[in-house]
Amino acid sequence: MRSTPNEGSSCVPCRDFSPWLRERLREGDRDALIEYVWRVRAANPGVGFGDDPKVIARIFAPQVHRVVDAPLEQYIITSDPIALEDLRTALLMLAPLDGFSGFTMAQKVPRYLAAVMLARAVRFHGAAELRDRAAAFVADMVKDTPFWENWPLPDPAALESLTPPSDEEDGTLRASLAALPLGARAHAMDASAIAVRNTSSETAPVAIALEQATTYVTRQHGCDPDESAAVLLESGTFVQPEDPAAYLRGLAQRELVELGVVHAVPIKKSWAKAKLATTIAAIAPDIARAAMSAHQVGMVAPRFATATVRALAWLDATTPAWSFVAGFAIPHSHVR
Repeated sequence: MRSTPNEGSSCVPCRDFSPWLRERLREGDRDALIEYVWRVRAANPGVGFGDDPKVIARIFAPQVHRVVDAPLEQYIITSDPIALEDLRTALLMLAPLDGFSGFTMAQKVPRYLAAVMLARAVRFHGAAELRDRAAAFVADMVKDTPFWENWPLPDPAALESLTPPSDEEDGTLRASLAALPLGARAHAMDASAIAVRNTSSETAPVAIALEQATTYVTRQHGCDPDESAAVLLESGTFVQPEDPAAYLRGLAQRELVELGVVHAVPIKKSWAKAKLATTIAAIAPDIARAAMSAHQVGMVAPRFATATVRALAWLDATTPAWSFVAGFAIPHSHVR
């Protein structure tokens, strides 16, 4: 494997390596997977592992073996033959930064997994066993750490009763997401959450600068926002808006006021966002287009509008289940 470029110096791959990881996983090339993990991890200054690649690889090799050997089929029910491969690939992307322990419950890793796995229709199984492990972890931690007091653990029966959205539109959205690299899938849900949050029943759909619509967690596990934004537009999950007002509706009120003042558009600072956006776009459409030109602007494809709302609800509902999977379904392995 070639050296892994990083974003700054925080163990953050600046590209989505999921296609490469998937191929290595299919080929059973554990040495390459181990190299990926240790190169990303060792790129962080001050980790204290020394300069010997063999030593660093030996430290992180167990992490890879844990993921590859984990009996994930005991906890995930699916008829999709690629679902568990997706999950193992995602876990390998997490491996440089996550120890797959109870501490994962307090991180944002479970939501990342939920976003990546939205492309696959899965059900959860064995949740009672995982909850027992989680409860034991919390009971042990709370002895010395008040942070874990009253930590809420989800009901296993509720997790196992979760059923993925099954309308035709939901299946089409899943298929569209499934064609994307894993980092782009997480990016898609980051952007969708922003777009949906800024769209109400009283306003038209919102378009956003896609390259700016990633969370740090998504980038942290492998995503180039500019490259991924282009992929989202090419995939049709997001489309470029015909009306420049769609982009303006996604800006903050402060940004809209500033845009109007700078270009002498007759507006009032007290106006609501929707009125500001509509007025600027109507009076000075070239200004709106110029504001868009510096970005890769997209809006949720209209054919996916309803399914995206359901997908985001499914993401929220399944995040607790993925916290169990990431924290307690991956046994510790011996060093090979």
